[in-house]
Amino acid sequence: MDFKQITLSDVGALRPYLRAQYRSCDYSVLGVFMWADRFGYEYKTEDGVLFMRERSRHGGEYDYLLPLGEGSLCDRVRALRETVGAGLTMSLVPEDALGELRQEFDFTAVEEPDIADYMYKAEDLAYLAGKKYSKKRNLIHQFEKLYPDYTLEPITNENAHRIAECCAHDWSDAGLSELAIYENDHTREVLEDFAAYGCTGYALLTDGEVAAFCIGEVMGDTLIVHIEKGKREYKGAFQMINCLFAKTELEKCGIRYVNREDDVGDEGLRQAKQSYFPEYMLKKFRLEYE
Repeated sequence: MDFKQITLSDVGALRPYLRAQYRSCDYSVLGVFMWADRFGYEYKTEDGVLFMRERSRHGGEYDYLLPLGEGSLCDRVRALRETVGAGLTMSLVPEDALGELRQEFDFTAVEEPDIADYMYKAEDLAYLAGKKYSKKRNLIHQFEKLYPDYTLEPITNENAHRIAECCAHDWSDAGLSELAIYENDHTREVLEDFAAYGCTGYALLTDGEVAAFCIGEVMGDTLIVHIEKGKREYKGAFQMINCLFAKTELEKCGIRYVNREDDVGDEGLRQAKQSYFPEYMLKKFRLEYE
């Protein structure tokens, strides 16, 4: 197969295939385009099927993602195996796909816990009901008391550039990890070409200043939250934008779940995501075919 690098100009061609199958963030528009440079994503379309691969993180040359498009999953994987030949390895395979694949193929599946997605009930994040969310509600009440005139604005072509400028000036990269700096850089890129991605997002404003913002995609019954940024000097801003995003999309689209992506093995991120009590973890596997 003649694979090529994924760039912004490919959004239109790839978007019809990227419908976040299995509720996984890895098969969504920003899940691919934000991280294409980081993981070396390449793609090829053939006979109505999208084939993608990434640089292997396990010593080989490439790992392949689940092929997306026409035909059954097994048919698409069979076509991939015939093309790649012996030694096929696949990455980012959600647990829900294993049963179907095992009906036809022999492989070893190795779980990769650091990239499991945190899945929440949309109603839990939208309303924060019950004793277990009392600390989150208290922080939201503090934000409302400190900033009673706050507003929530949809991110549009008109204000996305202003939010990108805010990122550049007010969100420092000092002391951040290489991965966090990469995310910040590509967050600004997404904002600068916001309309191209077809995503949704909101900015939380106080006195005209951006206190926090979020960007995601609604795929079927799931809101995938790709980006969430807030200024820590605005107490409760993170909790407020998290809650408002879930509530807004629940009321607008009737979502059932919110996918807040993985923790990449970072202990701080793990604690933050666990503090919202996920309904389940969307497990992912690396497959080695026999």
